[in-house]
Amino acid sequence: MRDVGWMQEAACSGVVDEMWDLSTPTPDALRFCFRCPVRQECADYGLDRVNASDAGVLGGLGYYDRQKVRAGKATVRDVWRYRITQLAAADWEAALDEQYVREMAR
Repeated sequence: MRDVGWMQEAACSGVVDEMWDLSTPTPDALRFCFRCPVRQECADYGLDRVNASDAGVLGGLGYYDRQKVRAGKATVRDVWRYRITQLAAADWEAALDEQYVREMAR
C-alpha cells in the first residue's frame, strides 16, 4: 500500500465540496490543484487506483483524464496543460464579465 502522508499537505485538505466528486475538473477544483504542493503525488495516487469506481478529481485529473493517461493517449503533463488552458479561459471570461458589469454601471 502506498504512503498517503502527503495528503495532509494538500491544498484541498479539509475542504468538503461536490467539485471533488465530478468526472471533469471544474475551474474551482483546478485552482486548488494547480497551487497544491502535492499535485503530482495526488495524480499518481489517482492513477494507481485502477479499480476504483470514483469519478473524482485527483491531482488536477478527472476520471476521464486518468482513463486517457492509463490508455497511453495522453501524459499527465499533457492533461495538465489542457486543464490550465481551460482554467485560464474560464478566468478570462470571468474577468471580462466583471469588466462589462463595471462599464455598464457607469
